[in-house]
Amino acid sequence: MKRAGLQARQLFVSRLDDFPTCCGFSSDGHWLAIGTGSGKLHLIDCSSGTLSASWQAHTTPIQDLAWHPQEALLASGDQRAQCKLWHADMTTDDGTPLLQHTLPAAADWVQQVAWRPGGDFLAIAAGKQVDVFDRYGKAINRIPFESGSVTGICWHPRGTELALAGYQGIKLVTGAIYKTPRANWLRWQGSLLNCSFSPDGKVIAAACQDNAVHFWRVKNGKDAAMSGYAAKPRALTWSPDSKWLLTGGASEVVGWHFSGGGPEGSPPLLMDHHRDTITHLALNPRTRWLASGCKQHEVALWHAVTDPSPAYVFSMEAPLAGLRWCNTAGRSLLAAVDESGHAGLWAIEEVQ
Repeated sequence: MKRAGLQARQLFVSRLDDFPTCCGFSSDGHWLAIGTGSGKLHLIDCSSGTLSASWQAHTTPIQDLAWHPQEALLASGDQRAQCKLWHADMTTDDGTPLLQHTLPAAADWVQQVAWRPGGDFLAIAAGKQVDVFDRYGKAINRIPFESGSVTGICWHPRGTELALAGYQGIKLVTGAIYKTPRANWLRWQGSLLNCSFSPDGKVIAAACQDNAVHFWRVKNGKDAAMSGYAAKPRALTWSPDSKWLLTGGASEVVGWHFSGGGPEGSPPLLMDHHRDTITHLALNPRTRWLASGCKQHEVALWHAVTDPSPAYVFSMEAPLAGLRWCNTAGRSLLAAVDESGHAGLWAIEEVQ
């Protein structure tokens, strides 16, 4: 039987006169937001494939952005530790999305912003702390990170815990939305670059400064490391069933299987195609299609995690700045932006 493939139909492509730093889809798939080094935000209407708005959202580079999980509400954070909330469905007279709140953070830059599942609270990692605000802009809590700057944050899939990653491990905070949270450290004598919960919440993984991936089983704190990467494996993504942790940091997609007693003592899955280090990974949670992007500007689409070769390949003009999936109105959308300002939106379809 012939193996199914994928094809891409381009909906939007443009050269933004700017340096993209991050991108993301709204929860309903209607909007794609792109943040830039000049502090501008660009908003693409995915239903029409047009650039809907571009505006000077910040005076310094935008470090990260995150859409509310239920509303057309966009959080953007900059290098001056300022986070803003924009409502894409409400506009001013000039068509710019309405600024609903400005959330200050007491540090020099915003590293990451992350909505709690359900969207009732927003965590902002800035310097050596994380600030938590409610949906309406009220300051709720400030959580210190005692061992240095916070390099990554993530919420437990049920929103019960907030993980802060950095030097010497992960600070796991229970009750981060309350004034008296409880903290438990998952220690590691090194520097972590990010963190990511598995969808079932049982494992938390992080890329390490020393070209390795470290993970902990949350229930008992048992940890392990997978080393030998050619570069820092910043790109991490989980399969929806939590069985696979897929990582970059090499020219192959490196997959670790979390079933039975693994992945300790088991060889990784290697998906070999790219000619240079993989910097971006995105796995579609509905279709389980995987997109991988490398330093040589190439994006590969894989029909399944265990496929021996990609089903579709295309190239950008420069190294990637963002790679994201979205499922909406019965179709799967893929966004890719590169460091030269090229932005593309594709509808990905299965073909026999």
